[in-house]
Amino acid sequence: MFKRLIATVVCFTFSLSSLQYVHAQDFSVNQLPVPGTMVGESVPFAPLFLKGLVVNPQKPLDFSVYH
Repeated sequence: MFKRLIATVVCFTFSLSSLQYVHAQDFSVNQLPVPGTMVGESVPFAPLFLKGLVVNPQKPLDFSVYH
């Protein structure tokens, strides 16, 4: 009985979440450059480089990141 209630609540929640209207990106054709124009280079990607990670033994989810 309890499992059926949980399954019903989960199904109801997922069905309600699919009714939302979500914009992934606000895009317009007017934002594109005119064909034939030179497009500048984008900024090079620089991923985060971690130097260290300190974990508190008393609180395992309390940690410090050094970069």
